[in-house]
Amino acid sequence: MKDTPENRKKLGIPANAEVEWIDLDEQQKPPEVVTAGWTDTQIQGKTVAEIDTLILQNELAAESIEKSLVQQHQMVHNLRKVRQRKLIIGGQ
Repeated sequence: MKDTPENRKKLGIPANAEVEWIDLDEQQKPPEVVTAGWTDTQIQGKTVAEIDTLILQNELAAESIEKSLVQQHQMVHNLRKVRQRKLIIGGQ
């Protein structure tokens, strides 16, 4: 908003009053760049070594999940074999 007679009248500011006009839109920071959910500020707060540690931790977690998934698939396969054998030998 500019210092014009119309704006002063609209806001009820006397014509001779000294005021400081602040354009809040001009003061807004541009949005931060986001990379993989991290802002530049967050990225700047970490060292490369800390980021490498996070990568390693998450790689280990992913490997553990993958091993667990393989074990679960094997368990399902084995239980299906047990079920099939149960049908062959009978009983409740």
